[in-house]
Amino acid sequence: MANLTTPPIASLTPAASLSRPYAPSWIDRFGGWVDRLPGPPWLFYVGTWAALVVIDTLVRALDGAADLPPVFVLVYLAAPFYNLWLIHHLDHRARQALDRFRPALRTNEESFAGLCYRLTTMPKGPTLLASTAGASFGLIMLLIVPPAEQAYYWGVSVANLMEHRLVIWSTALLIGIVAATLMYHSWHQLRTVSHIYAQYTEVDLFNQRPLYAFSNFSARTAIGALIQTYSWPLAAPEVLRNPAMASWLIGYNLVCVLIFIVPLIGIHNLLKEDREERLAQAGHLAKAASQELHRRIRESQMTDMDNLYKTIHSLDLEFQTLRHAPTWPWQPEVPRAVGVALIFPLILWLIQWVLQRMLAA
Repeated sequence: MANLTTPPIASLTPAASLSRPYAPSWIDRFGGWVDRLPGPPWLFYVGTWAALVVIDTLVRALDGAADLPPVFVLVYLAAPFYNLWLIHHLDHRARQALDRFRPALRTNEESFAGLCYRLTTMPKGPTLLASTAGASFGLIMLLIVPPAEQAYYWGVSVANLMEHRLVIWSTALLIGIVAATLMYHSWHQLRTVSHIYAQYTEVDLFNQRPLYAFSNFSARTAIGALIQTYSWPLAAPEVLRNPAMASWLIGYNLVCVLIFIVPLIGIHNLLKEDREERLAQAGHLAKAASQELHRRIRESQMTDMDNLYKTIHSLDLEFQTLRHAPTWPWQPEVPRAVGVALIFPLILWLIQWVLQRMLAA
């Protein structure tokens, strides 16, 4: 996430036309506007969410209800602003990841600027299409949820639901728009990572540290999306009783797993190829050393065997090192963190569901 010392997205965007292959999307222009506001960007998103909560609370007060909005309503109203912040946050993290990855890049300054632009900026047309599709999907999802179920989640009677419809429908529209934009943003960004791995990376099996930058980034993307996905059933476990909502949440979780793994498959294959090539080279040397050993034994030339033994032993150590060299460009704790983010909220939801059933009985 950007802070007061982080340069805004606009300043990270190169000015040269060759480095700007397409016009920026509305979400990038919006992010640049937020960056120019006083204070850290998260303050804007939290403040906008708080304003919606206040509006909903005032509507409840006008209906004669003194209760605050339920937890599910707070999560529902926060969803679009969390996703907007996540897009904003991931753009800045992408630039930082590219900087850390730079030692492994085969590129000049102009190409680097172009990669930075592609990594932190979405094209205008596809983003608009994704947003339009998301708006339609958000409204459809709202239409298939019965009014009685909406009233239950909102903590009001069906008769009083109409007063909240403006907030509910406008937020649903915004949720659909931003969720679809986030999905396209992740696809575009991680496809660019795959392109960087395939076209610009200098692969070195024994120096993988620069490669970790993008695995950490894809893990951050997946975990950020999982937080949003699990917040709904944790706030109201009953949402999983609706088949459409359950299907959406399960499908989204699978997408999050793919977000972490798929961009790394290309570099994984390159590392495997590098390892196989090194093993083949070591194999040729080991074969030559073995043939020399057999020749000496046949000809009873047992002098200087110590050096030959050291050679064979060194080649054996190299074989063992190469066989155990990792070919997935991540530190061991990174996939564990994604696994915990995927499974731990599910365990919490199951505990919550069991407790509710026990208390209801």
